[in-house]
Amino acid sequence: MNWTNHKHYIVSIMTLLLIASCTTKQSVTVSIVNHSERTSGTKLIEVPLRTISQKLSQAEAVSSSQSLIVLDKEGHQMPVQVTSDSLLLFPVSLEANQQLKFTITYGEKSTQDTIACGQVHPERLSDFAWENDKTAFRTYGPALMAKGWKSYGYDTFHKYGTSKPILNEMYTSECNEKNLEKLRYLRTVDKKKSIEWASTFSFHYDHGHGYDSYSVDQTLGAGASALVVDGQLHYQNCWSSCKVLDNGPLRMTAELTFPEMIIQGDTVIEQRIITLDMGDHLNKTTVKYNGLTKVSDVASGIVLHEDGTPESIAAGYGYTHAALYSAREFGQYALDTNNRYMCYVDGTKGADGSDIGDFYIGMIASQACKRTSKVRFDPAQVKLNNHHDYGYLLMNHKLTKESTLTYYWGTATQKDGEILDLASWKQWLENYVYFLDHPIEVTIT
Repeated sequence: MNWTNHKHYIVSIMTLLLIASCTTKQSVTVSIVNHSERTSGTKLIEVPLRTISQKLSQAEAVSSSQSLIVLDKEGHQMPVQVTSDSLLLFPVSLEANQQLKFTITYGEKSTQDTIACGQVHPERLSDFAWENDKTAFRTYGPALMAKGWKSYGYDTFHKYGTSKPILNEMYTSECNEKNLEKLRYLRTVDKKKSIEWASTFSFHYDHGHGYDSYSVDQTLGAGASALVVDGQLHYQNCWSSCKVLDNGPLRMTAELTFPEMIIQGDTVIEQRIITLDMGDHLNKTTVKYNGLTKVSDVASGIVLHEDGTPESIAAGYGYTHAALYSAREFGQYALDTNNRYMCYVDGTKGADGSDIGDFYIGMIASQACKRTSKVRFDPAQVKLNNHHDYGYLLMNHKLTKESTLTYYWGTATQKDGEILDLASWKQWLENYVYFLDHPIEVTIT
């Protein structure tokens, strides 16, 4: 072979190699390590799309049927989601000191179930309701406020026995006009029969996978926050706009904006970002008060329906569970300043008197808070809430005009079988705090 031919041969080989490098699928390896002696529970791993695109071939031709997929070491596809803030998510659960590796590449995505999701329900006074495989919630919107009703905090459903979404079916049944028309008629002629009829379709009764018996009234409910001025909580009753930013299958994210209010001369608008992930009992919530011009006090809290002592039950505060008190933890709570969490054991007594066991509510601060405390309502607040509520567990924080408050709050139902008592709920929350402070190590190559 002469030099000229040899030179052409070399150029041809280099060209073929270049073409191959642009068309051969490349992949990203994600190494995940739990360096602790604890089991992590289900966590969503977040990989920035920018990092993936920098490592995958930019010239790769991807067909319309292909998208980013994640494979475990056996080559099985993992559930995935691309979020509104450009993250690729997939779930892992790690044992103590365990390391796992996954591959990110392009391919045809397999069918996957939706686990975390939410939507506004205009048919039910614009409730915004959301859920995952562990728990379910709602908060109230402008249609309720337009009626002059006042209910501010987070409501929660006692979900159990299923990992599938249940809220849409529950709302469809609750808001069926034929059901409601018959209910309205029965209320005028036979109250007992009206209750019996409501029990066949309303989500205030248990139909096998959960129901709503939680009382919010004009309180923070299961974990809302509010500005504090002169020792009083200040908040708007219902959100004015709701944007669902991510709607599953693994993460639900929503942005809520509230009507303006005047706080010490400032016109303030509250905004919240709520995130609920697959496998999690807690919502991550970030709150910002636009318009603040000075350092302000903020409290996040859980309403107490009982204070956990026989004396309060005998006095008639909240729902009466005196007969159950000796065998149940209802009304008990814990404040752990060192671990930045507080928790409470509530009841699950439904509209028909049914009871599916204890209900656990918890809250975690993302960083050290000013203080945690138990606060009893004054007589005016007790009267305002029809004597249903005793007081609050509160976390107090300081906010500057530019800062945000991030915290975690959520629930677990005893009947679902994972959390069985206050001790196991405290342990679960302590483990959650540990992994907030010692996150799983993620390396991308």
